[in-house]
This record gives sequence, C-alpha cells and structure tokens, in this order.
Amino acid sequence: MSYRTTSRLAWSLWGLSLTQTALALVVVLLALNASHPHTHIFDWCVGNTLSVIDVTVGTIVVSRRPENPIGWLLLVSALAITINNFSAQYVIYALLAQPGSLPAGEGWPGSLRGSCLSTVAFRFSTSCCFPLGDCRVGAGDGWRG
Repeated sequence: MSYRTTSRLAWSLWGLSLTQTALALVVVLLALNASHPHTHIFDWCVGNTLSVIDVTVGTIVVSRRPENPIGWLLLVSALAITINNFSAQYVIYALLAQPGSLPAGEGWPGSLRGSCLSTVAFRFSTSCCFPLGDCRVGAGDGWRG
C-alpha cells in the first residue's frame, strides 16, 4: 500500500470514529432529555474522550509512519470502542428510554453491542501488529530488531 493511500485510510477511519462519537453524543443527550436512569454521562464522556485521543494519536502516527504497529493498534482499537459505545447508547435509547422511537433497536445495534467487537478487534490488531519473535535484548546493546 502506498504512503498516500495509507494516510487517506487512516484519516478516513479517524473521521468515521469522530462521526460515531458525535452520533453517540446526540443519542446520549436524547436519553438525558428522556430522564432515563441508565444514562451515565460522566462515564460516557471519559470513555469517549480517551477514544478520541487514541484515534487521533493513532491517525497521526499512521499517517506519518505507516509501518509503525502502535499507530494501527491505537487507531483500530479506538474505532472499535467508538462503534461499541455508539451501539450501546443506541440500544439504551431505542429499547429503554424511548421504546420504539428509533428503528432497529433490537436488531443490528444490539447484536453489534453484544458481539464483543472491541475485544475481537483488540486481539486481532495485537496479534497482527506485534510479531515480537525476533526482538532481543542484547547485553548493553539495547533493542535489536
């Protein structure tokens, strides 16, 4: 993959992640407006702030150094977490706060939320990005790769 294509892919995933976060914020505010007890705004803010930081750092690293696995790990795991967070808020609003107000409340968001997407994406990205079999620590020589 070329440098330009990798950079575009990283920034596209960054945009997708921020879009998911913004949509989740809208759904959280709708649930707060409905005074639903399952809406925890503090937890949502902390989790999504960290996800936005992770996806931004990952995107910058990947766009400048596409061969760096840490950037890809941050990018993919933060994207999976934002999809998971949006799905959770969608299901809470569609099934608990205002039942029947959003389409497919018990359909795709519930199954996406229940599929442990974050865990699968994290395990996949760590197994693909960290082939550490050839890294050795020399006696005083530092890391060799």
